[in-house]
Parts: sequence; structure tokens; C-alpha cells
Amino acid sequence: MSRRILSIAAAILVCAPSAFASPAYPAVFQDELKLTEAPLCTICHQGATGAGTVTTDLGRALRSRGLVGGGNEASLRTAITALVAEGNPAIKPYTSGGNVVNVAGPEYGCAFGARAADRSAWASAIGVGLALVFGRRRRS
Repeated sequence: MSRRILSIAAAILVCAPSAFASPAYPAVFQDELKLTEAPLCTICHQGATGAGTVTTDLGRALRSRGLVGGGNEASLRTAITALVAEGNPAIKPYTSGGNVVNVAGPEYGCAFGARAADRSAWASAIGVGLALVFGRRRRS
């Protein structure tokens, strides 16, 4: 029985990487910097969002000022405030008063906003199903 539980847990972790996305971050970024539109996740992430994908100068600068993933909005607000106060060059394009070039529409955001939770739930369900199917085949 414990082997089955371990298989299920492993399948969930492997199949649900979007659970680590932070769909609120673009809106927080927009609010903190008084932007006309929310930026795309690519201002911090390369490719898909999630652990290990923060690769841009801005993303690394925010992380070094205390930003943590998982939807911790307070840490993003604190990191943005620190970068602005320092006059950090990575955040200057967003504080110059112009419109941000790299933006998304209102229904988008990191991992496509609310859709990330939907994808994560589906991926988890598929992972559990696969773990159960393959767990049963082993015993046969």
C-alpha cells in the first residue's frame, strides 16, 4: 500500500509543474509600477513558468531582493520597491512612465492566470490515474 501512495505522490509532482506558477504576479507588477497593462511572464521567465525558469536580469534581481515563488505577492511587492529605490537598471524600463512593450491581455498572466489551476488539476488527475493503472499492472 505505501508503494502505491509513493507512486501516486511522485506522479502528481511530475505531472503538475504549473502548480508553482504565480498567476497574480503580472497584476501585482502592474499595480506596483502603475503600468497601463500587465507584463508577460517572460519579463522574468524563459519559456514555461515554474521552478528554475527565472532567467532574466529583472527576474534574478527580484529574487535577490527577496522574491519567492508560489504566489507570495508580498515578497514581489517588497522586491519591486527595493529595485525602484536602488534605481536598478533591470526595472528602469518599467518605471520610465511609458507603456511596457512586453505585455499580455487582461485574461493572461503567468501560466495563463486562472487556467494554471485548471491545468494543474488535470495533470494531477492524469498522474494519479496513471499511477493507479501501472500500480495494478505490476501485481498481475
